[in-house]
Amino acid sequence: MTIASATGYATGDIVKIVSTDEQPDFWFAQRYLCQFAVIDSIASNALTLDRLIVDSALYLTNVNIAILNRHTVSISDVNIQVDEATDNLAVISIRDMVLPKTSNITINDSKDVCILFRSCFGYLSLNDTAINSLDNSGSSNYGYSIEDQSCDNGLVFNLLSTGSRHAFTTNSYRSPGGVDMSCGYTTGAKVNGKAYNATSGGWDTHPGAIDVDFIDCHTYSSLIFGQSRSRNTRFINPYGRRNTVGFKFAGGRVGSTINPIKSNNIINADVEYSETFCEHYEQAGDTVGATDVSEISIENSFGISTGAAHRGMIVESRVNPLKLTIN
Repeated sequence: MTIASATGYATGDIVKIVSTDEQPDFWFAQRYLCQFAVIDSIASNALTLDRLIVDSALYLTNVNIAILNRHTVSISDVNIQVDEATDNLAVISIRDMVLPKTSNITINDSKDVCILFRSCFGYLSLNDTAINSLDNSGSSNYGYSIEDQSCDNGLVFNLLSTGSRHAFTTNSYRSPGGVDMSCGYTTGAKVNGKAYNATSGGWDTHPGAIDVDFIDCHTYSSLIFGQSRSRNTRFINPYGRRNTVGFKFAGGRVGSTINPIKSNNIINADVEYSETFCEHYEQAGDTVGATDVSEISIENSFGISTGAAHRGMIVESRVNPLKLTIN
């Protein structure tokens, strides 16, 4: 990346690169392009970064780059009981931090998000628990145990979630005031844990997430084991019992210009369901071009149908073509 001046930049700096273009796969406006990177080397005004920039063709004009301050935080061994209703608020909100950590946190009866990581680099959630993170979707309080908004390389290990909408989900920071350095894709998250009684997908991604791995995750007695609405989502060794649906994958809708369902994978699944092992569906008002192909791969997987209909798999693609690979 060539910049106007490399003065003030150093090898090893964590930077965030933001464009005035909006994310092409998100459903709504005001989710702007922004990604993390680490500077590997500097030659004159050229920065060599540690990774390729996704959708780099959209970072050609009106681009800013900023160095992250290495502020961090560690919160551990806390039990929180939420008594008052909250409106679009997280019980714990960690923003713009480098390597923040939460561990052994238990949050009871949250009315919205339990733990929010926004625009963080390399966060860690270790042995955290969410109990009854209530799904009040009518008031836009969605009941997420952990929400990753526009972070990079987050790690969630041994999360326990009971009674949430999603045990884990991604989202893109919405910046109604214009481009904000907190905007951007979620990239490189690794997630592990157990979800019970999820009112939607136990493990979930929204558009604007890339390379999210759900590894050895369990889901029990939930509406959906897991769902993806983003690129390069992998469910690796998923195990579930007493779920209504195994996996759901959603295409684009108004606001997106490319289909977010690219390179989604189910690997080594052992999942019990009463309706459908795998569904692909279109969002209402889908405007993605009919030539944009969704991609889903299922390999070495096992499904147990317990419902009266005994439906093995539904692939219903009303607008976009679908490339489905079963191995």
